[in-house]
This record gives sequence, structure tokens and C-alpha cells, in this order.
Amino acid sequence: LKPSGSISCGSAGSVCELLSCPAKAPPTLSCPPVGRKIMLRKIAIAAVFGVAASTASQVAEEAMLQDDECAAGDEACALNALQQLRGTKPLPGMDIDVGNAPIDTYEDLREAIEASPTGRKIEIMKGAVITFTSTINILKNSTFEIWSEGATFDGQNSFGRIRLFYVMGSLNMHGIVLKNGKTDFAGAMYFDFYSHGNISNCNFIGNHATYTGGAIVAKGATLTLENVNFRHNSADNTCPRHKHCTRRRRNARKGNAVYILGKSTVDISMAAQPKSEDFYFDDDFRGSATFHCTQPSVAATSHKIRSGYVHTSPECALPVQ
Repeated sequence: LKPSGSISCGSAGSVCELLSCPAKAPPTLSCPPVGRKIMLRKIAIAAVFGVAASTASQVAEEAMLQDDECAAGDEACALNALQQLRGTKPLPGMDIDVGNAPIDTYEDLREAIEASPTGRKIEIMKGAVITFTSTINILKNSTFEIWSEGATFDGQNSFGRIRLFYVMGSLNMHGIVLKNGKTDFAGAMYFDFYSHGNISNCNFIGNHATYTGGAIVAKGATLTLENVNFRHNSADNTCPRHKHCTRRRRNARKGNAVYILGKSTVDISMAAQPKSEDFYFDDDFRGSATFHCTQPSVAATSHKIRSGYVHTSPECALPVQ
């Protein structure tokens, strides 16, 4: 398919067509909804002061009509648009935190997390682009649910390379683009021992690791990925210590998308991904990995790991495209 001109971010059909076209440039998220931020502030104000629900609904509808358009071939814009179309509902069983206005700055997000030692629900303003200046830690014994109808967390900043999230507790995330995180392991998210993650309707774009796990590392964690996409993530496969430089690791098995080790339990339901967005299982992996719907490129340190702990399932609950 070769669309010409400009393609609306609000059209499901156009988005699907654009996703079939090759990207001609590195991904940059170039379709923030003009005027929507102001409109959604009006919705929040309406809720606080008891304005009729129908009025708030009209404001929301007006905001939706002000979408920018994606230029032909802009894959990152199309992914964000598709994410917004899919991300109109919070996580299953999750209540919207109506007592707080949506967040649209890094400072407010960090403050909300640090001020809630046991966790809370956090809504990110639709269309917001939040630039991270340091890693946000999700501590043990805390549970956070961060959701949006289409927002971006960006690690590209003037302070240096950073990982976006380090998780020791529980993190549920829905409807977010996570991009440009850069570190030695896991540019976007590192799930440490005994942590839990439930990531749905999210896109990981342009994250990088010096060693492995360009976007995500799961180390003895429980992780569910549902309806996620990986694009342009990378890992250099540089060995930090000699003992890590096994023959199989040197043979281009990088884990550009996800690196899994320890007794992790992972459950993945997603559409087909580019071949370069591979999942890599370490030699000490003794958990369980199940791929639903489709299986991406998968590599492991040994055939024993690949055949004994990595499984596929015919069950698929993804929406029909």
C-alpha cells in the first residue's frame, strides 16, 4: 500500500494502511493533538465543579475532532494513533481516579508516585508528551496503575541517557508510548525480582541498551504484555564482563525488544512484530514464557531453555484488526 498526501490519526482504516508502509525516517512522534490539552482541562474542571456530564462529553467530542494528521510513511505517528484508538478504556477492572486531574508533566508524575508509598491510580492527559529527566522507581509493596488514552513518555533529554522505569513493586500501564529510554540494560522498563507488570496497549519505540534488553528486562518477575508493539528498539550486545561473553551471546542474540532471565513468568499476547524486535532468554531462565496469537523472533542461550521453558498457545484475545 502506498498512501499519498496526509492520513488522519482518527481513522482506524487509514492507520492500518499506514502501518503497512515502511518508515522512511527514524521514529518521531509528530502528531500531538492540537487543542486537546486545553479541552481535557475543561473536562477536569467540569468534573470538579459539577458541570453536567453531557457538557463534558460535548467538550471531549470537540477535542477529538481536533486531531492532527499523520504524514504518509510516518510509522511512529501511526502507531500512536492506533494506540489511541485501542486505548479508550482503562485496564480491566480498573476505576478511573476521578478525584485527581490528569497529569501532563514529569514533575507531577514523579511527585504523585513518591507521595504514594502504597500506590495509586494515575491518569496521564491524552496527547501529553512527558520528558523524563531521571528514572522513576516503583518501590516494593506498592501498586501503581498508570493509564492514558494516548500519551508519550520520552527519555530524550539534555541530562543524559536514562531508563524510564525501575520496578520492584507492581506496575500496570495502559495506553502509553515509551520511547528513547537508554541505559546498559532495559531502556524503558526493568522488572526486578518478585515484581509484577501488566502492560497493555503500549508502544515501545527507539529504546536502547548497551548490553541487552533494549526495551524491557524481566529478572525473576511476573510480566504480562498484551496488545503491545515494539519498533526500532536495539541492544549493542556489549559484554560488561568476560563471563557474559559466551559464544551464543556473541552470535547476534541481542534481545533488542525484551531480555528475560531467572524464574520469570511472562505471558505475551500481541500482533506480529518486526523480526529485529527479538525476545532473548538467558541461560539461567527457569520460569515460564507463553506466547499467544503470534510468536516474535525468539532466541535463547541454549536449546534446552528454548524448548523446555518457552511455549506457544492457540488462544488469542486480541481484537480483530
